[in-house]
Amino acid sequence: MTETRAERMRWPDITAYLEHDDRAIIAIGAVEQHGSHCAMGTDTMIADAVARAAAERTGVVVYPPIWFGWSDMHMGFEGTVSLRPSTMQAILTDFVESLTRAGFRRFLFLNGNRRVNLPPMQIAATELTNAGGRIVAVADVAYLAYDQVATLRRSPPGGIGHAGEIETSVMCHIHPDCVWLENAVSAPTHAATPQRVFMSSDPAFDGGDRFLLPRTAEQFRASTKETGVSGDPTFANAETGVAVFTEMVDGLVKVLDILRETPLPPAPVSRANQG
Repeated sequence: MTETRAERMRWPDITAYLEHDDRAIIAIGAVEQHGSHCAMGTDTMIADAVARAAAERTGVVVYPPIWFGWSDMHMGFEGTVSLRPSTMQAILTDFVESLTRAGFRRFLFLNGNRRVNLPPMQIAATELTNAGGRIVAVADVAYLAYDQVATLRRSPPGGIGHAGEIETSVMCHIHPDCVWLENAVSAPTHAATPQRVFMSSDPAFDGGDRFLLPRTAEQFRASTKETGVSGDPTFANAETGVAVFTEMVDGLVKVLDILRETPLPPAPVSRANQG
């Protein structure tokens, strides 16, 4: 099998790859608390596993993941690391600029931090694409299998959220050594306040008006009753994890196919050249 993991390739291997493909996958996750039952690297582990599985199917080069993301909401729990959004944008920009210099032209940012990383990722992707000559797409593991999760889930409404049924199930499949189900607690999210619905990953809560009302790290910790969980991991199991993981990989393969067929944007025309 052809090697797709950049860290295991030599620079001549990259040169040969660029003769027939110009795509690269960059996974971005987080090191943040995931309750007392999942490892803090859960988001990165999931994104990296999905990226590597899709790379094996498509032959697209995948780079080592960026382990840290925007985790400000979880800073009330010991051990969490959070980058500023501007720092994330700078890291992603430097990453893409480096690979553009090598000859890559199509990039896929794969987010594992359940929506929260998306704002700085989207800004970086848009600015990099607007610079011309390349395109940067953004995908989120939660959205790649979003529709399928509605039927694969076993928990009632409120069971899908941070460190909830789905994340925990996927971890039971890919990294069972980083899951302690005996410590799992049921802490379902509810649509009692709009800000909880706004950030929900649970399809059962979709629909209606939404707005963001941020909470501090201390408020978030208190809202989870000191557990760090907003969901119901007690329903998690490896069988569900396999099914969801498969859907995530299938979804990413489709995005990579779209990325391959998408025309590159031309370099922008400066106002000075517009007459």
